[in-house]
This record gives sequence, C-alpha cells and structure tokens, in this order.
Amino acid sequence: CNTQHNAHPPPHPPPQVYCIATAPNYVLPWQMKPSREVTGSGFAIKGRRLVTNAHVVAHHTFVTVRKYGSSAKYNAEART
Repeated sequence: CNTQHNAHPPPHPPPQVYCIATAPNYVLPWQMKPSREVTGSGFAIKGRRLVTNAHVVAHHTFVTVRKYGSSAKYNAEART
C-alpha cells in the first residue's frame, strides 16, 4: 500500500543561535575564563521570541540569531 495519510510539508529547519560566552573562573575568582563561541538551535514561539537550551546562552556576553538559509545575523537578548 503506497498511500500517504495526513501528509504534511517538511518542517522548516530551526533558527541558529550564536553566543559569545565568558564563564567565571572558580579557581581564580578575580579572573574570567577566556571567551568562547557557542552555537545551538532553537524554535520560534509567539511574540518574535526563540526558545533554546540554557547551556547555549549560559554566561552569555553577546547573542545573535540567524534564520536557516540566510547569512544575516540579528542581535538578540537572552532572558530567563
């Protein structure tokens, strides 16, 4: 049987989240660890917001997002 039931178009690829993070140094508390770039994905919700995993934006200093297939990145802010 080659019949498709409830055929849906494929979902859009998720937006990408880019973050520059600087974590505290718990051994030398007066210093910060070197900055690093973290990437992850997210999904759009109501109100022009994205949801991503907490580890992607932990200790963030700068966050940008990019729609899949686009080269343009947009500044974003992380909220808890």
